[in-house]
Amino acid sequence: QEQVHFQHQQSQVPTQPPGHVQPPPGQWPPSEVSPPSRYGGKGHQAVEIHERGWFHAETNRGEQEKLAMIHMEAIRHAVDERHMSGLCPDARWINDPAQFPDLGLRGTMTSNGVVPFPPHDQQYFIRGIFDRNTSKLRETAVPSHALDEDGNSAWVRLADFADHTDACHLFDESQPQKSHFGRIRQGSLDNGYFVEALQAISLRPKLARQLFYTWDTRRSIYIARIFKHGTWMRVEVDDYVPVGAPSKDGDDGN
Repeated sequence: QEQVHFQHQQSQVPTQPPGHVQPPPGQWPPSEVSPPSRYGGKGHQAVEIHERGWFHAETNRGEQEKLAMIHMEAIRHAVDERHMSGLCPDARWINDPAQFPDLGLRGTMTSNGVVPFPPHDQQYFIRGIFDRNTSKLRETAVPSHALDEDGNSAWVRLADFADHTDACHLFDESQPQKSHFGRIRQGSLDNGYFVEALQAISLRPKLARQLFYTWDTRRSIYIARIFKHGTWMRVEVDDYVPVGAPSKDGDDGN
């Protein structure tokens, strides 16, 4: 009788279509365990998301890709317009609202907008202030190019380091079959851990290209791809970089 009663209870359990869980009102959908993997183990522990009220952690991935294209076209158009009117002689973007007008690119509820990043020493230091008495930075790691009366340095565009404006490239497009993008050299900062991570990425060209949604070297527009706090983010940057004094032997980068 107990066996018949158990079978009767099993027959009363409602079935749900694959991939859907109908939670009770006001409750989060229960966890579902996927079938055992062919590699062994208990399978992937996951929560099946119902189409009402919940969303996947990666739902903003496609949205960020679309926004990257939209923002790129908006910035390009603004640069060209200002160049034609004589307000932007070098026809290059600068991510500084004080020098380039705010385009109102605010993003969406799930995707960030354009974050200003003026080429100023306050962006270089973690708290925006450099205290020579407490800082552990070596002298060559402190921006010191063309200091003003307040001790702030002048940042320089990457394109200005080259002989001509078209010499700066993000990737070498002349040899698309290259197996690596070259060596990453550590400068004056004690960030060898970061340099080694970039070195590993540089050995995989496809992975290196995925660090950017899109870019326009001629107009100094670069839109980087970052995965932070469980969500995809975009970072729009120009090509301004801080510059420090070279070391005595000239081996350290500035």
